Amino acid sequence: MANVNLRVNDTTPTRLPAGPGGETRWMQVFEIDCAVTNLSSSNVYQVWDIPARTVIESVALEVLTAEAAADTLKIGDDDNDDGFIEAVTCGTVALTVDTGDYVDAAATKGKLYTAARIMSVTPSAAITKAKFRIYVQASQLPAAS
Repeated sequence: MANVNLRVNDTTPTRLPAGPGGETRWMQVFEIDCAVTNLSSSNVYQVWDIPARTVIESVALEVLTAEAAADTLKIGDDDNDDGFIEAVTCGTVALTVDTGDYVDAAATKGKLYTAARIMSVTPSAAITKAKFRIYVQASQLPAAS
């Protein structure tokens, strides 16, 4: 598998109210149009450079334009390719939130990145028609004192 850079489709983050510990909170949105940039099942698509000292609290995948029903997408990082979203079909226009190991369990409130990492999308098959958005709710922890 090759790593392919899809980072060009991110938007300026939307700031959310500061957290109780003074952390900066934001919502980042990535839109990927597979009719413009086809996805291949043999690649991992790098979507976002996750900054160090970031907690990802929630990830959602919204399919805006459907693909074939059997085709799926996973969203994760270089430790777990479906840590945020597990194999969601592209065949239905829908919104899926927090199905991966990092964010789905009641005891799991997200994932802390102490060092910079990469968020990625992995398709199960060639995806050439779907259009989707990835919503990431995250907090940037203040520098250690």
